Amino acid sequence: MAENADRAHEALAEDFERDLHTERQILNMGPSHPATHGTVKFLIELDGENIADLDIQVGYLHRGFEKECESGTWYQAIPYTDRLNYNSAILANIGFCMAVEKMLELETPIRCQWQRVLASELSRIGDHLTRCGAACLELQAMTPFLYGIEARELIWDLQEVLCGARVTSNYVRIGGVKHSMPDTFPAQCRDHIAKIRELLKDFGGIVTMGAVTRLHNGDYMALFHDDGRFLQNARRTERPPVFQVYKTLSNDGGLTWSSPTVIARHATAHLCEPGLIRSPDGRQIAVLLRENSRQLNSFVIFSNDEGRTWSTPRELPGALTGDRHTGRYAPDGRLFITFRDTTHVSATKGDWVGWVGTYDDIVHGRQGKYRVRLMDNHKG
Repeated sequence: MAENADRAHEALAEDFERDLHTERQILNMGPSHPATHGTVKFLIELDGENIADLDIQVGYLHRGFEKECESGTWYQAIPYTDRLNYNSAILANIGFCMAVEKMLELETPIRCQWQRVLASELSRIGDHLTRCGAACLELQAMTPFLYGIEARELIWDLQEVLCGARVTSNYVRIGGVKHSMPDTFPAQCRDHIAKIRELLKDFGGIVTMGAVTRLHNGDYMALFHDDGRFLQNARRTERPPVFQVYKTLSNDGGLTWSSPTVIARHATAHLCEPGLIRSPDGRQIAVLLRENSRQLNSFVIFSNDEGRTWSTPRELPGALTGDRHTGRYAPDGRLFITFRDTTHVSATKGDWVGWVGTYDDIVHGRQGKYRVRLMDNHKG
């Protein structure tokens, strides 16, 4: 009886699908506005609410600026260049005006050239602050994005003082600039740049976290390095700069973090880029460290109490000397670590390699089982 009921239900469903008239819909999604992230266009074929087919046209960005410029004079084209990249409007101004000046064989005065360079640097810095902050946002890191945008706004304040506009400045002219800088601009520039440096210290302290792990008590521990350029309380006064490795803790899932504390430094080695690996039983933490002066091998430190205390930094064998160590355990228990090889004498120096061994090899300073080149990292 149950089988007959199932067959009847299947037959009813087939009749329903055969008699119900449906057709797929073609939907154009994009192209996106040039100020949005990701210049892309989608040609979507929909079957009801299901996507049946998708044609992705990456890099679709054509705004017809060249055609618009054909109907105006050389001067009238300058505002269009502002919109080519709203974060670097001044740079686009200069590129266009210099092209026209080259055709006309014009040379701008020295003072004008210096002022153009100054304005270009403001534009470039503002662009970098926006892009670096937005890149963090794409990775779900909201806090560094806010630091980057706050610093960017200070740059735009300076552009407003210099040019009269914050974003689409329309500042550069063929043969010169719109006007000379105001008398108050140099002092304002020095003040704002100092504020931006302070913001970048907090930005760098967050973004340069080299490793994050969840501790046994549920808290998170993040590790990063600094040589005095980022952290506000670590002034870069020592020469040569001293690299230090820091830890910071979060007990609310990463919403807030404790003040960083130093866990490793060395009298001669420049320790940086911590790569964290737990022992197979999870009781010990090993942190592999890049040596930035390139005079020594990479180093390692250990913790047996969930990061509360750490061993003295110890040099690793040449087989594990490199940058950006990232480790994973294979199903058979072997440890695989990938990094860029910086061993002093090596056939794979500069290339990305894979090291295969065991956690005990790291503990006892052994070379491991073997190492292979994963990717040639040289030009040509």
